[in-house]
Amino acid sequence: MRTIGALLLAIFMFAAVQADARPRTHLVRPGETLYRIALRYSITVAALMESNDLRSDRIRAGQILRLPSPAPPRDTPPPGLRSAITAPADVALPEIGADVVAPRPLRVRRGPKGYHTTLAIVARDTPLHILGIETGWIQVEMPGGNGGWIRAGDLRAVPAPAPPPTGVAHGADIVREAMRYFGTPYVWGGESSRGVDCSGFVYVVFSGRMPQLSRLRSFDYFEMGVPVGRAELRPGDLVFFTTYAPGPSHVGIYAGEGRFLHASFSARRVLATSLDDAYYSARYVGARRLLAP
Repeated sequence: MRTIGALLLAIFMFAAVQADARPRTHLVRPGETLYRIALRYSITVAALMESNDLRSDRIRAGQILRLPSPAPPRDTPPPGLRSAITAPADVALPEIGADVVAPRPLRVRRGPKGYHTTLAIVARDTPLHILGIETGWIQVEMPGGNGGWIRAGDLRAVPAPAPPPTGVAHGADIVREAMRYFGTPYVWGGESSRGVDCSGFVYVVFSGRMPQLSRLRSFDYFEMGVPVGRAELRPGDLVFFTTYAPGPSHVGIYAGEGRFLHASFSARRVLATSLDDAYYSARYVGARRLLAP
């Protein structure tokens, strides 16, 4: 009996050690989101927020997060399955695994509830891959690999907007608006004419034409819009660089003729810089188009 009891105790202790082998904390790296961290450890964003007493899903590099126990696995509907209760009756749901395009600018949230913060605003015609469906919400993968949630009703077909009057170019309008901030002081976290940082500069310039745009980081803006090759850049496109942190940690607005406008930390103001500048040319990581050129 003692032998059996000792054996059972050893098995229990071994199982406990195995259970404890999973990390209890996670050190947030630059560019990481709660969604990616939750996906990595097979837990939910809601559980991660609850374990760390987070009131929003915004996190910062260097932050240490406590990891809850993994959530029990849920059955995943097979590709092609549709559910009549996941959206209003007049909304035709796409199939899981399908590729669709955004019918208009759409707000992508970090979870399938209205209280989740915005991950990105994707431009019209942005390609989206359908990952899953929950009641009233659709999980999508955006260009670049990040996943988020949009309301099922937002994929309802909408009439195409009327073409702009001849001679009006949205991209050129953006550049004209951006030039109003030329020389504005660099202020970390700033988002007004008194001071801006690089992502705040993008926000104040674009928000007038995209009212649903949120104040996000350059990493988040990189997930938005349509990827654009360097040879196809047009005025108003966003250009990204890796500077103080790996990945698209700096953003500017392409102004044409090989130059871009941006809030420069080193120059302490908004200025124009050549894409061929040795520093920025070596750190260029890509471009995104949010509005019509």
